[in-house]
Amino acid sequence: STSFSIAMWVKPSSISGTPRLLDKHGSTGGYRIVLSSGKPKFTAKDGSSSTDLQADSALVADVWSHLVVTYSSGSPHATKIYINGSEDKSGTTQAIAASTNNLLFGNDGGTGDFNGYLTDVRIYSVELSSAEVSSIYNSGLGEFTTMGSTITQNSNLVSYWNFHEGTGTTLTDVISGYNGTITDSVWSSDVISYGK
Repeated sequence: STSFSIAMWVKPSSISGTPRLLDKHGSTGGYRIVLSSGKPKFTAKDGSSSTDLQADSALVADVWSHLVVTYSSGSPHATKIYINGSEDKSGTTQAIAASTNNLLFGNDGGTGDFNGYLTDVRIYSVELSSAEVSSIYNSGLGEFTTMGSTITQNSNLVSYWNFHEGTGTTLTDVISGYNGTITDSVWSSDVISYGK
């Protein structure tokens, strides 16, 4: 397993059930982030074995929250969940085996639909530090300088879906080109207030 971090802004319409925020979880391995009664939960899977780490705090319905999960390649695999720039839960999970499943937002390919809003989903190829997480939360899109078609990026940011399309059925990864197809969703002009 390699180190990585996942960051996103989330606004759940309700905090009931176990809706999927991000899912690349299959029969042989992978990972996912769900809300369990509003509390973010990360699952790491290796074959038939899986380990969960669940936040202590629940997100608030109809309120934007910034969520980050960091995962370390070291053994044991240190894992942390951050909410709005602050560490909420730390622990260890297990190795993650490769999954050939597609990476999904707001669904797991079957049940588990997320009812709410997602935006600014990022994947980093490193375990972000607490200072980096705080900086991302407080700077919002400050890591990017956009002038015309030029985007200057954090070198460890490997995929970034900013949800700026506003129309159509394509969700664009502006870093690596891992574009997705939007189904059963609608665009929103809801605005996030970044940081504090």
